[in-house]
Amino acid sequence: MTGTFARIDANVNTLVEDGRVRGVFIQTEDMKNSFLNYPDFVCLDATHKLTNKPLSLMVFLSENAIGKGEVAAVALLASENAKTFEWLLNAFKENNIEGSTKIRCFMADKDIKERNKLKETFPGAPVYICR
Repeated sequence: MTGTFARIDANVNTLVEDGRVRGVFIQTEDMKNSFLNYPDFVCLDATHKLTNKPLSLMVFLSENAIGKGEVAAVALLASENAKTFEWLLNAFKENNIEGSTKIRCFMADKDIKERNKLKETFPGAPVYICR
């Protein structure tokens, strides 16, 4: 493969099970700063079938002062089971220790595994369901 690649400084966490990468969490400094500036409201959703591999792209999105979405972190997940989701939320929390204490609510889909893990990992922050 040829080409020019740029180096991007980011926090990257990986979940490895049975010698296989099952999840990759990525957060650049700009993403981290956006979240730290606007930690109150966090949307969390996955997009499927972006590639020819069975991966989901999970996006953490905060909302700035004028209502514009700011990407706070992204992750690629090989599965969306409870264990993987728990790892993902803990990676987000560990990489955002200060901002995580300021989350006032989450918006997520109706996946019960997701909602339960959000409530366990971020007690006191209600989870609203996105239609």
